[in-house]
Amino acid sequence: MMSMSVAMRVIPPPNTRLGGLVFFESSLLVAEVATLLNIRLPAFGWSPSFIPKRHETPAVDLSKARKDLPDSDDEMFQLNKFPILNSDEALKNCATHEMLKELLTLMTQELPTDLECMNNAFKALDYPLVEKTAHKIKGRAVYVGTIRMKYACQYVERYWKTGQRELFDALYHQAVSTIEETITYIEG
Repeated sequence: MMSMSVAMRVIPPPNTRLGGLVFFESSLLVAEVATLLNIRLPAFGWSPSFIPKRHETPAVDLSKARKDLPDSDDEMFQLNKFPILNSDEALKNCATHEMLKELLTLMTQELPTDLECMNNAFKALDYPLVEKTAHKIKGRAVYVGTIRMKYACQYVERYWKTGQRELFDALYHQAVSTIEETITYIEG
């Protein structure tokens, strides 16, 4: 596996003697680098509490984060009110039926890979990757009019960003079944 080093210029506050270039692996966090180099971050005006740890979600303003979620949690599990595919909505983006058909075919070819990535991330407890993959799928879903899949993925993504965790597993499983349902519908 190839390793990449990143250079970071450390500019110390006045009256300190530490400076110069610090090299570290791209996968290391600033706090880990500081620990390795025995640097006290508060001496540089940094507080470790502001540096997120791996797989930690930063605090989010719930009023902003919930803007793309229904008013009640129960509504997040009522996806049947949305169509699997809305061709009229899709044609606003795709212009022709031929282009829509081509994009839907391409999406059904790519979704299994994304679904596998999302499943593997969930099994590995890498929930930020689950959220990012749901965001990626949602972006495609919006473009081609797969409305139910869009909402299933949007709820996974936005719920994670609120910092809430109680319903995340259920929303993840709902998204997986909705993605599979969408693939079956389009291919059928």
